[in-house]
Amino acid sequence: MKKKMMIQASCRKGLHVCLLLMMVGRLQGRVTAPERLEAPVEKPFTLICSVSRERGESLRQVRWLDAQNQTLLSYQPGNRDSVSGQQYVELAPSPKDTSSITIRRVGFRDEGCYTCIFDMLPSGSKQGQTCLTVTSQVTVESNKTAVSGKKASLMCTYGLPEKVQQIVWRHNSAQGESKEVASFAKRSDPMIEPPFQGRVWLSASLSQSELTIQPVTVQDEGCYTCLYNTHSGGPKTSTVCLTIYVLPKPQVSYKTTSPGVMKPIAPQCRAPRQR
Repeated sequence: MKKKMMIQASCRKGLHVCLLLMMVGRLQGRVTAPERLEAPVEKPFTLICSVSRERGESLRQVRWLDAQNQTLLSYQPGNRDSVSGQQYVELAPSPKDTSSITIRRVGFRDEGCYTCIFDMLPSGSKQGQTCLTVTSQVTVESNKTAVSGKKASLMCTYGLPEKVQQIVWRHNSAQGESKEVASFAKRSDPMIEPPFQGRVWLSASLSQSELTIQPVTVQDEGCYTCLYNTHSGGPKTSTVCLTIYVLPKPQVSYKTTSPGVMKPIAPQCRAPRQR
């Protein structure tokens, strides 16, 4: 009641002072945590919460719950021996009245909302929540070269196959023409477009997608885009380029030096014309 009277008195002095005092009053005893975070797959990631204590309060225990409301980690501040929890998380160093935990290697199953709970005396428990989205990028091998008539393989990788609905490969020629080559969708077989059937194959994978062309021709030269359609993050793409070389064919010719005698001329190599 006394605090309320002080705030009302300060409000009479100026609007800015009033707003500041109201904000301080609301922050006391509150837990602060980022609302949403993005974590790259296969990497360690740290979650953090902090609490602002009121006068006379003491922090007895901190608990972290996962997306299924199961205890992820719990401990008593200042007592390292009290730490208990899942093996894939660890308590990270943090300042006073702040709690940080590190997920050692983020995976798809780590996506969801995490709750940090500060057990205070005498006021009880105070909690905050952070929602984590796991992300990945499409990676490709370096640009490829292949010999005409031989095999060429192109590969794309995406670290969250659980989110993928479909993979599409497109060929973009130097002339600016773009064509769909092949695709693979969840719970189906790879689909090869008619112009490429019989010499193009696509792996049945939603993570590591391999496009194989055999025999490769000069018309296959250009850049190939692999597109991962995901159900929550939209399309993810990357591009790899393919250069085709045509090996020269040796040609041997002969000339007559005397009646009935043929003498070979030094062989010459000529590359066939590219169409």
